[in-house]
Amino acid sequence: MGDAASSFSAVTSGLTAGSWQGPAAMAMAAAVARTRTG
Repeated sequence: MGDAASSFSAVTSGLTAGSWQGPAAMAMAAAVARTRTG
């Protein structure tokens, strides 16, 4: 499960750094941060 979270984090980081930005991207990034720390 940790590998899946890492992969998901890499994808969402790429999306939020690129053209996919806004409230949805922020919420997704926050969700990933919670899963990686908790």
